[in-house]
Amino acid sequence: MITKGNTGTRKWFFQEHPLIIIAIFWSLAMLLVGRLTAPSSVGCSNDNNGGGIKIASSNHAALKDADNEKHYGASNWIFDLIENPCERIGASQGNQDCILDVIFANIGTTNQYFLEYGFNIPDQCAGSGPNTCRLWRDFKWKGLLLDAENENLKIGLHKHALYSHNIVSILDKYKVPKELDFFSSDMDSHDYFVLRAVLESNKYRPRVISVEYNSNWPLGWTVSMVDPLLNHPEVRKPAFTDANCAWGASASSWDDLMHRHGYQMVAVTHMLDLFYVREDLLTDVVVPSSPEYFDTADDNEPSFGGHLHHVALRNLEFLDQLVDTRVFEDTGNLKLAKAHARGRILANIGLGEPFTLQCFAEIT
Repeated sequence: MITKGNTGTRKWFFQEHPLIIIAIFWSLAMLLVGRLTAPSSVGCSNDNNGGGIKIASSNHAALKDADNEKHYGASNWIFDLIENPCERIGASQGNQDCILDVIFANIGTTNQYFLEYGFNIPDQCAGSGPNTCRLWRDFKWKGLLLDAENENLKIGLHKHALYSHNIVSILDKYKVPKELDFFSSDMDSHDYFVLRAVLESNKYRPRVISVEYNSNWPLGWTVSMVDPLLNHPEVRKPAFTDANCAWGASASSWDDLMHRHGYQMVAVTHMLDLFYVREDLLTDVVVPSSPEYFDTADDNEPSFGGHLHHVALRNLEFLDQLVDTRVFEDTGNLKLAKAHARGRILANIGLGEPFTLQCFAEIT
């Protein structure tokens, strides 16, 4: 395009308006850069989940990048919880109460029914802080509470020792809804095998599940206390053994189990609980890969595991109560799973960072 100046001399448009031309070229350049750098893998379907859920393979910091907003949507509550953890309201041990607020605000509720097992006193809103306190007290949810030692029928707390061979029949007895809104597991022992039995029964499909994980185990370690009656349900109830720092199950054991049954991690109360939501309820959001939930942990309280925050073991007598859950699931061989867990622990005791198992550091 050309124009005539006051003197009648013909000038090109860019000669009279150089700043406009520069601005146009700058905008085009930025648009091209944005297209070239946008991650192609974000928002792709995960072939292993079967539910069309989207798994993000890039770092969660990209959520706040305007160039990536079209991939994540204007708001993604899961990534928001990672980058800006909500603050404890006061009804749970950590910030489990506010995490539940966020989850149900985004996926909704159906029957407002909960199940929680593992109490240290017969009270719904005391002790170490049950995860269901606020749902029951403030929002009037109903549900079933279970514990091996405590009972309080006024709040629906029933006394039952739970094992993989009896948990489903107990839920049947109390007529627990198949798709209850919330399921909370906190036994500090063979929780893995109890929840495994529930999920494998296909009779119960909770919408949201929280599990307490043992962060004394590093990420990548699939270790759990074994159900002492796994192969011998006819034996009398064994006495509970205080496992000190080797209690419960590792985060990676839980993650394997939950993914296998169609659940995705959506939040973490660091060093305490993992939160999972059923995949069919997450089709409209991008879900981070599990390790990303541990990137933002406080440096003084690392949640990636391997750092002691319970009483250290002083001998190896407890090794026989531990199994490698991945080996067990792959082979079905309990003896082999125990041997694998034992061998890996013994091989890593006393090694330098980052694989020192501080839980066993006092064993000589």
